[in-house]
Amino acid sequence: AGIGSRTQAAYILATADHESGFGTPRFSRSEPLVEERNNISQRSDGTFSGTDHVTGQSIRGNSLDETETRYWDSAYGGHLGNERGTTDAKNYRGRGYVQLTGEDNYERMTTALNAEGFVYSHGGVTYGGPEGEPIDLLTHFEHVNLVPALAARVMVKGMMEGIFTGKALGSEVN
Repeated sequence: AGIGSRTQAAYILATADHESGFGTPRFSRSEPLVEERNNISQRSDGTFSGTDHVTGQSIRGNSLDETETRYWDSAYGGHLGNERGTTDAKNYRGRGYVQLTGEDNYERMTTALNAEGFVYSHGGVTYGGPEGEPIDLLTHFEHVNLVPALAARVMVKGMMEGIFTGKALGSEVN
């Protein structure tokens, strides 16, 4: 994967631990490798509420799903390619070992993985390579948290090539 030293490998693994706890769910309703703040609770009147971890804004809704959609839209709507007022921010919230976030980053990673010929399988379907369905993380965003090999490749490729930050890991940690 182009990892040039133990220091780089340690940095990558430390990032996975910090960003996702290597997939260990933090709360009872958390999904492994999916960003979750879990501060949404049901109120006595049956509605739901929470406080956005980015803006501090109070979020309310009539159902858990509606509240979660509003929560993520408040946090990431209008940023990283997510269109405000849609489910983009909920769908493209942090996923995988490195918490890939934002429609723009999912699109960049889709392009990069298809260009290198990366291949993975999920649900009996092969994605990538010359024989598989094209990788499309915009459509199959949940694959980043459901397929560990994909989550690992997203993390390593993104960090080594600087897809997330614009700086390849080797220029920062060498």
